[in-house]
Amino acid sequence: MKLTLLNLLFIFGITPNGNCVEIKHVPLRISATLMDLGQVKPIYMVGNFGTVIRLPGNITDAFPGDPDSVLIHKQGNQSNEVRISLANGHATATNLFVWTGTKKYIFDIVPSKSIHQDSVEVSGDFGGAQFTGQALKLMDSSSQTGAKK
Repeated sequence: MKLTLLNLLFIFGITPNGNCVEIKHVPLRISATLMDLGQVKPIYMVGNFGTVIRLPGNITDAFPGDPDSVLIHKQGNQSNEVRISLANGHATATNLFVWTGTKKYIFDIVPSKSIHQDSVEVSGDFGGAQFTGQALKLMDSSSQTGAKK
């Protein structure tokens, strides 16, 4: 059996509650993705590096869960980009909400010692929040009750 570096490589990240987890797929430093609006997308960052997130619409607002961990920089001339960096070397994992009109994108910002994503481009999106904990009853709205045949 031939072993490669990828077979031997174990990379860990830190979750918001401080636990270490194995990252099963090392993300590309520059990537494009279709984003499920019903899911949270992790973005891994190393201190002293910046990340650019580009979305398919004009950004109307951006809010970090912990402003002491993540800095949002002026967007410059690109109204569909948000530029972020870790606030300091002791930044903790947090989330980042970004709105483009009525759409809301949610990212988990995960500080890392070795994995960094420079650019994440959301080329498109689909889905949305899911209903949970509710019993849904389907009703037939085209019932023929009382109608003449």
